[in-house]
Amino acid sequence: MNSHKYKPLDLALGEIRLLILHPGDFTDPIRISLKHAHLPTSDGPIERPKVNLDNLRETLPCGWEVQITADGRVIFWNQEENRSSWTHPDAGSSYVSEVPKVLKISPAQPDFEALSYHWGHENSTHDVHVIETDDFPNHRSTDGDILMPVKKNLAVALRHLRTSIDHRVLWIDAICINQADIEERGRHVACMGNIYEMATRVVAFLGPESGDSTLALETLEEMGKQLEMTSGISIPSPICEHWEWKEEFPCSIDTVQALKGLLNRPWFQRLWIWQEIVLSNADAIVQCGHKTVLWSYIRRGLILLRETNLPDAEMRKGLMPNTLLYMPYYFQGTRDWRGVSSLLQATSQAGCTDQRDRIYGIMGMVDQDIARGIQPDYTLSYEQVFRNFLEQIVEQYKTLLLLQYCDLGKRNMQGPTWVPDWANGTIRPWQLVNAAGLSRAHVTVDQQSGVMRALGVRAARVKAVSGCKWSDHPESVVEVFDMVKDWYTVWRKNVPEESPLEDFITTLRYGWIYERCSIGDHIAPLVEDFMNLIGRGREPSVEELRRTVLLQSIIRDERTCGFFCTDKGHAGLGPVATQEGDIVAIILGSDHAMILRPQADGEKFQVVGPAYIHGMMDAQCLLGEFQQPHAVKIVCNTPKGTIWTSANTETGDNDDEDIRLGPLPTGWVILSNGEFRNERGNIAKEDPRWAPESLRARGVHLREFHLV
Repeated sequence: MNSHKYKPLDLALGEIRLLILHPGDFTDPIRISLKHAHLPTSDGPIERPKVNLDNLRETLPCGWEVQITADGRVIFWNQEENRSSWTHPDAGSSYVSEVPKVLKISPAQPDFEALSYHWGHENSTHDVHVIETDDFPNHRSTDGDILMPVKKNLAVALRHLRTSIDHRVLWIDAICINQADIEERGRHVACMGNIYEMATRVVAFLGPESGDSTLALETLEEMGKQLEMTSGISIPSPICEHWEWKEEFPCSIDTVQALKGLLNRPWFQRLWIWQEIVLSNADAIVQCGHKTVLWSYIRRGLILLRETNLPDAEMRKGLMPNTLLYMPYYFQGTRDWRGVSSLLQATSQAGCTDQRDRIYGIMGMVDQDIARGIQPDYTLSYEQVFRNFLEQIVEQYKTLLLLQYCDLGKRNMQGPTWVPDWANGTIRPWQLVNAAGLSRAHVTVDQQSGVMRALGVRAARVKAVSGCKWSDHPESVVEVFDMVKDWYTVWRKNVPEESPLEDFITTLRYGWIYERCSIGDHIAPLVEDFMNLIGRGREPSVEELRRTVLLQSIIRDERTCGFFCTDKGHAGLGPVATQEGDIVAIILGSDHAMILRPQADGEKFQVVGPAYIHGMMDAQCLLGEFQQPHAVKIVCNTPKGTIWTSANTETGDNDDEDIRLGPLPTGWVILSNGEFRNERGNIAKEDPRWAPESLRARGVHLREFHLV
């Protein structure tokens, strides 16, 4: 192999290599051919055929609605009857929903399967026989086969993928990219999303079969058949037989052990598998040994497993690794500019050899306006790649939402603390937070000193911090309960005596309470759950702890945090590095409250990290508290994303927007596309009520924070 060099690809024309896997028995030598092919290119997201849902809605019987599943298929749903259908509910209509077809943007587009697998770290290699090739032009047929060394995991995958009869055309990164050619590697990294999106099918190979891997796959398959995802919510599948599994999945210890063994396989830990599987079509399969299951079933099975309750809270220990907490929720339709933020969070603990791929490895899944500004350059340090990326987002979208990934305690790189170290990311639960409202970032960066000047509000000071941190890795429900009790003790000592227990429980759930956002658990049963645990006059038994919904929800969602209280009587969950004397800042353009550490001069601050602080996360520090009878109402899954508005708790009426904002300034109007026009006809993207001068007129004391 070393004596033969790849023939360069015509990268400008979108040329790629494809591998033809020749048939053979399992133990036969592996024989392949290599050929060049042209993959059609696209300057933006590849448009898929769209269904006119408005026209379909006009034909529906009363009680029915029509939506698009996360996999891109039309589904009819009757919410009152809690059932769905792939066929039109009107018997007189011939409409039948179709599974999305393979994406074709050119008749000349080649048919191929794309392999997604774990490269492995073993140094041992196995020879693959290259018997025909468009590469290695100096090789003569009389020289015999070219022996190409490949890593053990790839050789194992090829043996399992091979049939005894048919050829298979595959794209496999380790072979189809000349890994020694930095330019070719960089160009392929930039277009790899297109390769997996345009493949006839993606095959995710998990490795050889184990004693219980088939049980795990079949369990996830059966779970996945129970639901479909639409607009971020799950509904019963047309083939659903066990909708009660949404509340509790009746699994055995053997089943849980099988799932743990499967879900902790190395494939699930890789960063690159995200775009490989997220961008795949409806035909994508997961293969373990020779057992195959549709990825769409596995994905939905993982969602059900993530959201349901299990018979025993301790069953969750080690069940779903951090890298799997969010991956099932990512579909092709999540390519909005804000999606890059949650994508970086979700992939922060996925494994990659080169830390620059923390950014480069997700470009196929993000908004194309972002991707065009990121050209993979492996000559830059990963610290510089991280900083360049954050500064691009700040400049392009006037947002500081990426500050939420700063973590001073886990930081292991040089440079300003306002640049997140995505190489040492922290998994935190998704949060519906809007601490700075719809304000835009007002930021300048001194390129020489690295100081970021950002406008915001000093909201509070950290007064007390619990010594029990979630990073101490509680090993049992008893230890989790002991930790929560310590947090409760700190809370009771540092908040007003009349503070309701609901405030503490809402903090534990990061605001995921139905009364706040119409998603999540109702607060009353959780409060009752907690009171039953601490009010018995004795320590609850292990069995009682295992059955509690509150502790199971904490074990499912928590990963790394500490508990603290502020000098204003607020409770919060924040970075484990939080200390007494740190300050809480609401920085314009940032969704989260930020913990900052004052430096010796009193003018500069290090960024410690983001926090959830009950009573600050709905723009109270900028707009004030809601006045009775109005309360916050968070509306999810709208065409514009999540919207903060308000509702009248006495009448049940919903306001069109947050009532605290008040009317637009005289002469201003809001346009249909969400932009604003003033009396002179000038167009602005920012709501003038969130501008610094408007906030100051409200009495908000804005100051400039110097972040270092």
